Amino acid sequence: MPGKVRSKKRQPKQRQSTQRQTKQKQKQPKKKHTKKKKMNKYMIAKEKARKFNNGKGAESFVYNGTTYVRAVTKTGMVIYKRS
Repeated sequence: MPGKVRSKKRQPKQRQSTQRQTKQKQKQPKKKHTKKKKMNKYMIAKEKARKFNNGKGAESFVYNGTTYVRAVTKTGMVIYKRS
């Protein structure tokens, strides 16, 4: 039959492996360790008062001419208020 055009045979597609491929986690570059920021003078004084008397805490401390008095919130957290 001279009028018919033969089509080229298609090559079968190559299948990937039948096992499920899991996504591999990309390794993230290691973070560089940074130095801790130094505490300011108020925080140093407050921590010293908080750790006073074997961790029981001081009743008050003075910073920059202002007295801060120990107080307890209703949840039980110890704070220092300006008096």
